[in-house]
Amino acid sequence: MSRCFASLVLGVGVLMGCNSTRSQLRSLLEVPPQSHQNWIDYTLRFPDRVEIIHETRPEFSGEYLVHPDGNLHFANYATVQAVGLTTEQIAENIARETGSDPKSVKCRVTVFRSRYVQLFGPVHGDARAIPYQGHETVVEFLQRAGGVSRLAEPRKVWIVRDNVAVGLPPERLEVDLEAILIKGDPTTNYTVQPNDEIYVEPTRRSEAARILPDWLRPNKRK
Repeated sequence: MSRCFASLVLGVGVLMGCNSTRSQLRSLLEVPPQSHQNWIDYTLRFPDRVEIIHETRPEFSGEYLVHPDGNLHFANYATVQAVGLTTEQIAENIARETGSDPKSVKCRVTVFRSRYVQLFGPVHGDARAIPYQGHETVVEFLQRAGGVSRLAEPRKVWIVRDNVAVGLPPERLEVDLEAILIKGDPTTNYTVQPNDEIYVEPTRRSEAARILPDWLRPNKRK
């Protein structure tokens, strides 16, 4: 009897520890990512939009679409290449075209619309396509997405990467959020790439509840 009781206590302790870890990870994923400008290394494509601020030639200031031809079109003026360039490179091109000091031209992305990352599983805001915004780790991405719901198992997250662009077979990258956020080991905090698919596994309880009749589900019972 004492051996059974000891096993029961151990099992309860493990379960409580698991729940505590889940709660801690969920809380950490709800913290907004540290303020940083991911878009600095972001390369523009159609149909992204940018804001131009030209201090010495204000007629060029405004918001512009990257057109299908890969250029920014200025009224009554030559087009400026944008596709495949960063905002800093675009500002330099505009300064050169207008004969201005490069420091007088600023450019920033206002609408990210050319590439997406797919997010699946029990996350805040539901599974959806989220715009790719440049250099960002998987933790920063999940934080930007709003974190995961209480139905998620945050210790089981992975990335599916198709690798079509580099001519390699698809791969599955396991993300150890517990190691990253609690133990300080960033090994699996991969940098997100366009067209990645990020999966968050639901808890066993939420999966079981999903197949129950409505009147038996915990949130339906009075």
